[in-house]
Amino acid sequence: GLHHYTLDEKEKNTLVSFGWHDEKVAWYTSKKPQSAPVFRVYNPNDGNHHYTMNKQEKDFLVSFGWQDEGLAFRTAPIEK
Repeated sequence: GLHHYTLDEKEKNTLVSFGWHDEKVAWYTSKKPQSAPVFRVYNPNDGNHHYTMNKQEKDFLVSFGWQDEGLAFRTAPIEK
């Protein structure tokens, strides 16, 4: 029941080679620097990843031993 989100094709292919299912595109992101960042942290105790747009939340989790994996992606603006 776990899902993992990544922009990295190599990372995706590695997970698929370990038996994960490729569910294709979940959503589209933006490469524009003014778009809001989404950070990714990793919990080495249970193998889960957490995604957040809140830098303070990311820093708080890192202070408790989560590994900072940096910028996961940027949010794409909603088209009107």
